[in-house]
Amino acid sequence: MEELKQTYLKKCSDLACKPIDYLASELDKVLQKGVVLEELALNGNQKQLFNARVQPMQVLAVCEALQTDVNVKSLDLANNFLNDLAAQAIASLIKSDSGIQSINLAGNNIGPQGAAAICKALSAPSCHLQALSLSSNPLETPLPSGAGADTVTLSLAHMLACNSSLTELGLSKHRMVDSQLETLVSYGLLRNKSITSLDLRANRLSGFSGPQLERLLSEAPHVSSMNLASNMLGDSGALALARTMPYCSWLRMLDLRGNNISEQGLVAVAEALSMSPHIQVLLIWGNVFGPTSSRAFADALAAIENSQDRAGQEKLVMDVRPYEVDGRAQLAFVQVD
Repeated sequence: MEELKQTYLKKCSDLACKPIDYLASELDKVLQKGVVLEELALNGNQKQLFNARVQPMQVLAVCEALQTDVNVKSLDLANNFLNDLAAQAIASLIKSDSGIQSINLAGNNIGPQGAAAICKALSAPSCHLQALSLSSNPLETPLPSGAGADTVTLSLAHMLACNSSLTELGLSKHRMVDSQLETLVSYGLLRNKSITSLDLRANRLSGFSGPQLERLLSEAPHVSSMNLASNMLGDSGALALARTMPYCSWLRMLDLRGNNISEQGLVAVAEALSMSPHIQVLLIWGNVFGPTSSRAFADALAAIENSQDRAGQEKLVMDVRPYEVDGRAQLAFVQVD
């Protein structure tokens, strides 16, 4: 850790940027304790950095210092409003022989150039990164016409086709539309063999994305967790997912909250759930439940409770709980951690 600290301070001096006081303090604490620092939390929404968020040149110093370090595994730079310059520094770090396996860049200001640099780095054979979050960055919608967004999506897809180390990909709040998902699936995710967790929540996906999601789940047996919350999949999207749920034995977690799914789609999901003993987590609250779908989930959960197919497996986690009033099935919300 002493070597990392000295390297970091030298990089700050070379780049004429002020050292991050909080980082220097944390490195001193680690040195005093004689332990190894594996997680570096520089997220701007924490108390220590809320009024002194990390600047792009400071990120450059941090990344250059980490390029020769093999101990730090996780780097959190979320909520710092970092730009393309910082993203290019991150890209250089990804291509280095450092020990970094997880990077969080959510809630920054990374645009097309920064995203392209990161995508290129993730395609490099030397990349060992396993988890990357780019949620809540403007890189999907840099232009009103959407031309830049399509270019970035294609670059991201090409990166995924080449990358073999990423296991988690966060693309929430990117205003992704159906055509962009099709590009991502066709040219990237179906050619990738390492992604196990995919976060697509809070985008602009409609029922037209149903076939692409069905295709992805059917042809990508490595994707075990998919978050589709806060889109607009509707009944047609739910029906497509329900068709494939029983046959995807690798699927463990599916989040469909807040997707404007009504009776037809909800009933289909409930019936598919009863035939899917492999699913461990299904989140469905925030859709348009009626008497038929409430009864369907009540019956499905009762059947699952008594099913021998789930013997020895973890108990199913859901954010709804069935109950009856005057013989009519109702569903109550259950908080899920």
